Amino acid sequence: MGGSVALTLREQNGTQHRMCRSTNILPWVMNNMKLVRKAQEHIQAVLKDWKMMCKDHERNKGTGEFENEMTDVYAPYPHLTPIDYGLVVIDMREDVILTAQEYTSPGWFYAVSIAIDMAKNAGTLGVVTALSTDQPHPAKLGRTVFDLTNDQYEAVRLKAFVEAGRVEVRDSETDRLMHSRGETDLARVIALAEQKKHYLFHLDLAPFTIERFEPHNLEDMTRLKARVLELGFRLSREEDAEWDGWLEGLAR
Repeated sequence: MGGSVALTLREQNGTQHRMCRSTNILPWVMNNMKLVRKAQEHIQAVLKDWKMMCKDHERNKGTGEFENEMTDVYAPYPHLTPIDYGLVVIDMREDVILTAQEYTSPGWFYAVSIAIDMAKNAGTLGVVTALSTDQPHPAKLGRTVFDLTNDQYEAVRLKAFVEAGRVEVRDSETDRLMHSRGETDLARVIALAEQKKHYLFHLDLAPFTIERFEPHNLEDMTRLKARVLELGFRLSREEDAEWDGWLEGLAR
């Protein structure tokens, strides 16, 4: 499941991209070593579908006959204001990520998600069902996903963080540190994923710091708007009005 979310990306040179996007892309956008490295290939990959939909909207808004079926869902709303699930601001100039949405959390992967990637890629789909139940694994999980380069897989992205020495393991229920960065290599990741326990792989996203806000909390969202302005973003009259509408809705 998922929906729409406002996503603003500011590049190091100050160029801003204000978008409305699917929540489904957020884990790939944020939990990615390419973002940490501010790689242009990642920025352009994030922008590719948005630019395509914007062009489609501009060409065909008169008739409403869009080439992409999602164009009218996203392209008309390029605003720096909460939409549907909320708002994410990735500021590459000030090295901060502001997140006010409940779809995903930047900064960690669940071990079960890595196990599912391992199972799917190896073709052992029966394992996927067992992962969400109390059943034992019917087979060993595959390792081949870690040989891929397609970073749509969480396992591929996690491997990049592991190789950079940016992963520690915590218990998801107690937040207790289980394994430090120096102890977390790919072999350990695989072993922990196969145990089917509540582990979190915590990621070091430095130089980015993460500031989290509750999208349905009036005080938090008021602080978020102030933080956006503090970082030097300017809101249009339309965006300011939409912010007012969001905050007024929370105040009711």
